Amino acid sequence: MKNFNYRTTVNISDQVLTLGFRCARPEDMREHKIRVQAVFTQRNTSRRIPMEVSLVEGETGPMIHADAKISLPCVFLGAPKRKVVLTFALWYGVREYELTDQPFPLQKELFYERDGASQKQLALFGLYTLALPFMVGHAWLKNNRDLKAAAKKVNAVVEKKTGYSYSPRQRNTDYFASQYRKEVRRTRAPQANKVLFLSEREPQEGGNLMLLKERMSRDERIEIEEFINTKTVDLLSRQELRDCAVACANAKVIILED
Repeated sequence: MKNFNYRTTVNISDQVLTLGFRCARPEDMREHKIRVQAVFTQRNTSRRIPMEVSLVEGETGPMIHADAKISLPCVFLGAPKRKVVLTFALWYGVREYELTDQPFPLQKELFYERDGASQKQLALFGLYTLALPFMVGHAWLKNNRDLKAAAKKVNAVVEKKTGYSYSPRQRNTDYFASQYRKEVRRTRAPQANKVLFLSEREPQEGGNLMLLKERMSRDERIEIEEFINTKTVDLLSRQELRDCAVACANAKVIILED
């Protein structure tokens, strides 16, 4: 096994995990793309979360920096029944190196989804909604009369205080998540031979998505499904969100182009 000189930082606040990964880049890792994943494992089940990677010139040479903020209740579909162990995976091109020599244990309770917003939060959201014109006006004056910036700032404050958002994108994202969870509970398991191609751009002839689809189409065992929609998330209808959620829940493999 290849040895890596790396260190990690782990901070947990309000079920949000802030991760830092620092590793000296080996001399033979110069030609291909480097990726880092946080790997959460409970017994035979694991989930991988990609981290944002950058190459930084350090005092002793090039360094691999990877960072991520991860909402722990979103890692597993259901609450884990056992302690979870956090490790990392480092990819060099298509080759994976599992970094398991510094496991970090996480209590299973950190992954439990909290109850929905309380009545107090809902009442507070109502009060904020009544005061919305005054809040936006105040933020508009403080942000050089930039209405878009003012609206974003007010929405961020309200969401932090109440757990509710005025953002159409966030509302649609939450709705998609609820429909996905519902479909997963109904079907129990994805279809073993189904591959879903998911994109918000029309595939181009000769592009990555089309090349993959053409290659997979040669295998009769693979069932291919597409969800191609050029609308942004905030403009998708409830029916489109449901259709996408059902397709995702039933696919064994999802190929994204984004």
